[in-house]
Amino acid sequence: MLTLLGDKLVPSGIKDNLLALCPTMDLLAVASKENQVYVFRVNGEIVFGIAKNRIEGQVTQLRWKPNGRLLAVGFDSGILLLMNTHTGGIVQKLQITKTGESLIRYLAWGLSLTDTSITRHQIQAENSKITLESLLDQVFQDTSVELPPDLPAELAALDVETLLPKMSPIPAMNRDEDLFSTRASLDSLFHGTKKENQESIDALLIGLDHGQVQLKVYDTFSLGHFSMPNTNMAMIRHTSHPFASTHALLWKSRLVDNFTVHLQALDIRPITDAGRYLSLIASKTTQLQNLLRYLNLAQQQIVNEFKNSQDLPKKFMRNAEESLQEHDHCSLVDAMFHLAATGHCFNTMKEWLVDDLGERGQKRWEKAATTGYENIRQYTHENLLPGLQRFGVLMSRLQGLSKFQESSVTLGIETQDLDQIFDTLNCLNLLGHCILIYTSCELREATAFAAWIKREIDIQATDPTSTTAEEHLETDIISDYPKVFQYIRGAMLNSQLYEFLDLEVDSQRPSWEPAKEGSVLYEHYKAHVKKIRDGELCDKKLPGLATLLSYLNTQCTEVFAKISAAQGRKVRLGDMLLLGENLYHTDMIMIPETDLPTGQQTNVYVAKMQKSKPSIVTITRITLSIVNGISSVEALGAASIHLARGGQVQDIKFADAHDMIIVVSENAQSQLLFVRFKEGSIGSEGLLYSSVSAANEPGAQNDFSDRIAQEACRKHVFPSSQHPWEVGCIEVNGRQGRRMLCVVSMDNLRYALFDLDSWQHTEERDGGEEEI
Repeated sequence: MLTLLGDKLVPSGIKDNLLALCPTMDLLAVASKENQVYVFRVNGEIVFGIAKNRIEGQVTQLRWKPNGRLLAVGFDSGILLLMNTHTGGIVQKLQITKTGESLIRYLAWGLSLTDTSITRHQIQAENSKITLESLLDQVFQDTSVELPPDLPAELAALDVETLLPKMSPIPAMNRDEDLFSTRASLDSLFHGTKKENQESIDALLIGLDHGQVQLKVYDTFSLGHFSMPNTNMAMIRHTSHPFASTHALLWKSRLVDNFTVHLQALDIRPITDAGRYLSLIASKTTQLQNLLRYLNLAQQQIVNEFKNSQDLPKKFMRNAEESLQEHDHCSLVDAMFHLAATGHCFNTMKEWLVDDLGERGQKRWEKAATTGYENIRQYTHENLLPGLQRFGVLMSRLQGLSKFQESSVTLGIETQDLDQIFDTLNCLNLLGHCILIYTSCELREATAFAAWIKREIDIQATDPTSTTAEEHLETDIISDYPKVFQYIRGAMLNSQLYEFLDLEVDSQRPSWEPAKEGSVLYEHYKAHVKKIRDGELCDKKLPGLATLLSYLNTQCTEVFAKISAAQGRKVRLGDMLLLGENLYHTDMIMIPETDLPTGQQTNVYVAKMQKSKPSIVTITRITLSIVNGISSVEALGAASIHLARGGQVQDIKFADAHDMIIVVSENAQSQLLFVRFKEGSIGSEGLLYSSVSAANEPGAQNDFSDRIAQEACRKHVFPSSQHPWEVGCIEVNGRQGRRMLCVVSMDNLRYALFDLDSWQHTEERDGGEEEI
């Protein structure tokens, strides 16, 4: 019998059978009828979930990434959330469609190896202990198998990025930017394993309304948006195999009565054409997109800290300015210069120092100014400049591909576009260092000013004839007057950082636009910075940090769009193949069979049950011939499984490349029937198939209605002695040596998890049935 791993009661109920088993860890994701998403351990403990304030609408889909590190959650608002399995945090928030425009109907995540010939050779070698499952374990976890050394591949995978210091976290300013706030989330974004990026490509397919599907690789890199000729279709199933670049899709017409189901091949030719190039490009562009978000958040924090350093001092200054102009006909700057140079204090200035500013106000001024400058320096030194450095290293990989790519490979990368990006990047590096220099300078000046103004407040608040006044005068030696004067006439009135941060609009000096400068942007920028350093007046305002980052983002978006368009043109949708009408339970699996001299042969098995024939399961075998990444239907075969007339099929799932599971219900009692679905003699060896001319034909009949045929297969019954609950649906997933089966009750209030790889055979007195 199957070993029960755990079960759980979900009081609110499971929503629309929305649950997904993690392929690499013992985790189960469930969407409840209360529109909550939870991830449970096998024992029912909650690992993490989505907070109510992060729910973006009604949950429509759940899907795990093949390596189990991400969970995709789709909403009817067109938003897709990618959640980190290890931290429970949201890694990406993708707006797939505009709100109300289209729903996310289906999510699929497939994995394809970039070099299947080498992998097949390693598996098929004499005395080889390497299996496909162990290779996938290595791709996912960088463990388990020691592959033969491949020097060219290892040299190509060398990356100086691994030698760079780790990125520092940035505090979140809002709930959508919290993925950069922890070390764990940063490590998953920027410091993850690179081996996976070189050996495999994961494809995320997002099925939408009106016969549309989006294709993304490496989570966010788009390979295009494809539409069916018939817009009244929706994707309901998907299958792929690591050895095949072709994926198979099932489409269902959105008719209430007499709906049809079709199969269609999706040829992702960039996998075969670009291979490791696509892997490298997709992974680097995904990291670059994350870095742009990281840099923008650092810029926002810098601007926020600068405003905090200026707002409170400006408020105190405005209060003094009006009184000084009215009574002493001078400005606050003049009064402070006069006080610092002569030691004489105007009466109005004295009243402001003692009564308005005072010791408490002086401390607030000092804290606002010094803390603000210190935080600006920290964000610039620890976040902005390291982020720009890493950005340059990542972009240099794309630049290398653009210069030295093979002539037979079209990647869509133009060297001229990347040169302009590096020009903007040089400007940002120069601007970042200017911010660092001027911030450090103004921090020293603000510190000296704070010490001086504190001493002056103490002097003016003390009786001139007292001994305390003499003591205050003796402390004059601690004041650094040059820095005090520099702060009064400079940072206090108009900080140099205004030139580098986009905070004020100067109608007298309009900003020059980076896009109009072309390839000489950096030279002009450098000359402009030199004028500022020399104290010269510039006719135009320097583009600030936000402007340059926005321009960099625009440049990168254009480059990524060209790459996406070049690769998207190679993606091909095959012809539609009618599988039948009113098919209520379907599942599919892809199994590559042979390598031919001119290509590859792959079988797609589709299991289906027609509403009018609830006790018959038909399996259609579509043999695809794949040549140069383009698939075509080579042959069709079919087999039908006839169960006892009283039984009704509740669900069908392929467990692996050999077994399928049929859920049969009769008299409110369910049983699981394990059937070998490949061609062979009926029973434990397989099924009888016959060639068919159309994919909707029933094929050879396999009679499982009698006890003898059923006993040739493994059968598991939920005994009536337990409280009766009828199986509504099942979910199968897992890794080598740890395949799990999730059984959901008909009322969607309960689920149970079983281990498919730990059979314990028991003989029952009533005839030897194996029971759960």
